[in-house]
Amino acid sequence: DSLLDICGVAWCLEYLGIEKIYASKLPLSTGFVDCAHGRMPVPAPAVMELLKGVPVYSSGLEGEMITPTGAGILAALCEHFGDVPSMTITNIGCGGGTRQWPDRPNLLRVTLGESIEEDIDKSTFSAGLEHQHLRVLETNIDDLNPQLYEDVCDKLWQVGALDVWLQSVQMKKNRPAVKLSVLCENAKMDSVLKVLLLQTTSLGVRIADVQRLSLKRRMETVSTAFGEIAVKLALDEQGNVLRGQPEYDVMREFANQHDVPLQNVENAAKAAIASRWPVGIVESNQ
Repeated sequence: DSLLDICGVAWCLEYLGIEKIYASKLPLSTGFVDCAHGRMPVPAPAVMELLKGVPVYSSGLEGEMITPTGAGILAALCEHFGDVPSMTITNIGCGGGTRQWPDRPNLLRVTLGESIEEDIDKSTFSAGLEHQHLRVLETNIDDLNPQLYEDVCDKLWQVGALDVWLQSVQMKKNRPAVKLSVLCENAKMDSVLKVLLLQTTSLGVRIADVQRLSLKRRMETVSTAFGEIAVKLALDEQGNVLRGQPEYDVMREFANQHDVPLQNVENAAKAAIASRWPVGIVESNQ
């Protein structure tokens, strides 16, 4: 039945022309379930493994609410877990289960809609860019030892932040302070929130949904006298190289190894990039 479920979902997505899938946070339940491997706790171990990085909450119910097949389908296909995206609803479908819950219908509801994102116009330049739904978490802090920000930022990077930045601000009572902001994927929000509230003196965090349009990227390496240096390339819609930037950490490592100024390594890397991808000339990845 798992094969039928997976193939059926794939067929439906193809038939309906679905471009993106969103889901609510997933409800977890308690209890036990009997399967081919014996009696298993709920959620089953396979479900817990598949839902790593997916936001969940406790339903307070006893009995299996999420199967390994369902968890695998959602974890693999959903781009966003949480709030409903901006869209015009075109159709609604419901599927019912046989188990009876004491306080809610046993239904899975699917909503079909057309995106109404104001900043995405498929007839303009933005159509060729990558589009992501992200979140910005920020907090104002006026009583943290400045020496600790480096450690806090390192921990934010470790839990999956896409960007971290600090800004000087003026708070109440004319206190100078720091606004700590973090950009992250929705699935990483809880981990980022935990760092902000447990690793700083902040008592609260503001959260905002944002959309990011970005050039497509790919990683390459270029050869220099100091060694192979990783390069991040920016691509256009057809996959042509627009520009490249050497990775700072790699350059710093080579500068330390060869005991030369970091600028020397950077110049060598940029010369190698310019040689392979000259200004005004693009290279296709086809």
